[in-house]
Amino acid sequence: MQHTLDQNPHQEHPTDTAVETHFAPASDLELVSVAPMFPTAQHAVQAEPPRVQGPHDNFIFQLLQVVPTYQGESKGLPIKKIQKALAQNNVVRSVRTLQRRIDQLRDQYFDVTQKGKRYIVQLRQGLRGINFQPLMPSESFLLTLAYKQLASMLPPSLKSNLENVFEQALASLDTNPQAGFDREWMDKIYAANSTQPLIPAENQSGVLEQVSHALYRNHYLQVIYTNKVGERREGEVMPLALVQQGNKMMLVCRCDAWDTEELKRNPNAQRPIHWNLMLHRFNSAQSLDNQSFIRPADFDVKEYERRGGFGIGNGQMVRLSFDMKSEFALSLLETKLSADQEDIKHGDWITIRATVADTFILNHWLRGFGEDVKNVTKVVTDL
Repeated sequence: MQHTLDQNPHQEHPTDTAVETHFAPASDLELVSVAPMFPTAQHAVQAEPPRVQGPHDNFIFQLLQVVPTYQGESKGLPIKKIQKALAQNNVVRSVRTLQRRIDQLRDQYFDVTQKGKRYIVQLRQGLRGINFQPLMPSESFLLTLAYKQLASMLPPSLKSNLENVFEQALASLDTNPQAGFDREWMDKIYAANSTQPLIPAENQSGVLEQVSHALYRNHYLQVIYTNKVGERREGEVMPLALVQQGNKMMLVCRCDAWDTEELKRNPNAQRPIHWNLMLHRFNSAQSLDNQSFIRPADFDVKEYERRGGFGIGNGQMVRLSFDMKSEFALSLLETKLSADQEDIKHGDWITIRATVADTFILNHWLRGFGEDVKNVTKVVTDL
């Protein structure tokens, strides 16, 4: 079962819900066609420039692993400690050999300080990762596009580790003369809004980081949350999924304590109850790193969505049937409601039948067509 702190469980058709989806008027429901997000093979007519090979032998790889990142001027690890660290990995080299190889790679990787007989080494400033080969223009393009789409969904720790890669990809697109068409492509594609554009709400400082960390590590999360009607709740929740819906992000979670309260108000509710919490309504969130859990095998976010978890419903699937004016129904022939959709044309109307989740969003969408939709029926199904 799905429930939200922003839905009044006693109100059959809430006018304002946690999943604040905004619908265009019926006359504006024609879908906007957007160009493919990735160039197809027929666009790749130019040969890629040859790769510049970097250090691939195991010794240099081991060396780059033990040398510390840049810590400041004249900082780093003495050559003898580097020699000892390598020896622990069964890589044995003399100090003289190490110095010679490091000197060969100073311009690429190392910052070296010599104080008398001391030879101190660290990675060059700004180098946070090992890049054995420069990125190809196509690789830079894909990484840049992926970052724009996924940046808000990455766990902060992973995002931090990858920032150097993404920065390198962006810099490569900006400076590589071979990347002209790839660079232009970023201005040739666009994901258009299907609803009224809204400015995203701001999250409390640190909330996204704590939520992502707990979700990533399967740790319980201590939260203080206030819904849109001012109800404040505190508790330890089990984070299950971080979901972006339009310009909002929500956490799907379980909370035994809240379930007990909800069952008192709604005895017919079935456990486990899932709570959709909007991130911008968190007062605070703290990952409980000493309290972990085993992720429930019975939760699948795709199935949760299929059953209306993000549309404000109770998970009930129905066989929906309605008549729609042909001028509006044509878009549903191209972008169907479900895989088993049936459509029958009769005069200026088309009858649509499909198996869907019975949700508030579905009902709101149907009502948005006004008199252009009629004869709406629903039959409960076990699918």
